[in-house]
Amino acid sequence: MALLRPIRSKLVVSCALVILLAVGVVCRIATVSARDQGFERISRSDSRDSVLAMLGKPDTIAPCGQDLWWNGTYFKNDGRCVESWSYSGGFLSRYEVSFDARGMVVAKYPFVSE
Repeated sequence: MALLRPIRSKLVVSCALVILLAVGVVCRIATVSARDQGFERISRSDSRDSVLAMLGKPDTIAPCGQDLWWNGTYFKNDGRCVESWSYSGGFLSRYEVSFDARGMVVAKYPFVSE
């Protein structure tokens, strides 16, 4: 009986770690799913506050580049875009939402690795 105690305690610790890992994965999937849905709802001229409400705090904030996208349509940044927010998405994906100087959405693009 005394020999089984160390094995039981190791088993309990292992099970607890597996449960914590599973909970973490489920939370990550729920967050990504909500972010996917939020990204689809973003419209031109939505405010920064609206994007924050739909997607939460961005992973990174950077100046806009030269190339912009909206629903598969490419256009050059003519100076209207001043800031881009990036978000991690589902498996190997990332979203970018870009704003003008007034804080209104001017572009959005989903990056997906293949």
